[in-house]
Amino acid sequence: MSFRLGLSSLSDDTLAALRQSFAMVEFSPEGVVLAANPAFCAAVGYSPDEIVGRRHGIFLDETYAGSEAYQRFWSDLLAGRFNSGEFERRRKDGSSLWIRASYAPVRNAAGRVVKIVKLALDITAEKIAASENESLLKAIDRSQAIIQFSPDGTILGANDNFLKTIGYGRDEIVGRHHSMFADSSYASSDDYRRFWSRLGAGEFFSDEFQRLGKGGREVWLQAQYNPIFDPAGRVTKVVKIATDITAMKRHDLENQGKVSAISRAQAVIEFTPDGTILDANENFLTTLGYSLQEVVGKHHAMFCDPAAVRDPAYAAF
Repeated sequence: MSFRLGLSSLSDDTLAALRQSFAMVEFSPEGVVLAANPAFCAAVGYSPDEIVGRRHGIFLDETYAGSEAYQRFWSDLLAGRFNSGEFERRRKDGSSLWIRASYAPVRNAAGRVVKIVKLALDITAEKIAASENESLLKAIDRSQAIIQFSPDGTILGANDNFLKTIGYGRDEIVGRHHSMFADSSYASSDDYRRFWSRLGAGEFFSDEFQRLGKGGREVWLQAQYNPIFDPAGRVTKVVKIATDITAMKRHDLENQGKVSAISRAQAVIEFTPDGTILDANENFLTTLGYSLQEVVGKHHAMFCDPAAVRDPAYAAF
């Protein structure tokens, strides 16, 4: 919002429309409130009688009101300099009020500033939401590995967590393609090309991904690839948010290896808590002489003497 047009040149109808659309307040050159419309009074929480005749400083934090910066702010207005921006002010109850406002000096025929007209919009809710979003993004940045790509996979930037995870410096990756983190056979595959084509079309991906860090070091990431859209719905970038799960993945793979080794060396069968057979390995099936289809879904009792099954000790077992 910016009003560089001389307010004195506006028609009465135009001024009336502005008063209905914006919070509007008028000050003397010394900063004394001359008038305020209902929208301004509602925004600051004062009645007109409580503010007319008082100085602009009642809407300010005491520290700022006594600062040189505030003196310069008002001196510039007195010199006829227009000021527009976002400003933090104080309501009657002391709470913060954020406004997007224009302070427009009004001159008389001799060119002297005779009043200051302020037009404002209350953007407090917008500002709070923006602050919360910024805090959320900072929290994510502190805790997650984040990297940004153009829609074709070119690296735009990465945070410190991501760089630490893959072992590269920022200048070693920015401008290069995501494929530098992928195994060469996968990077040249149709699956990889389709992956980036689908991201470019706006599709979201979340999964565990095997990637390569500096020096070819294997890295496992629990990651989400998030397409970012412009107002027209076009993908402008892809943001990847990841957690390094390499240690966990190696532990899982080691456990899988141990289980596989046990399965190769031992006869293993699995049951539900009531004794129904879920699975059995080849060693067990060879030992008992059954096929897998012959045992799955049956009860453990099929391997026992019928008399033993009728014994209360078997039920207790």
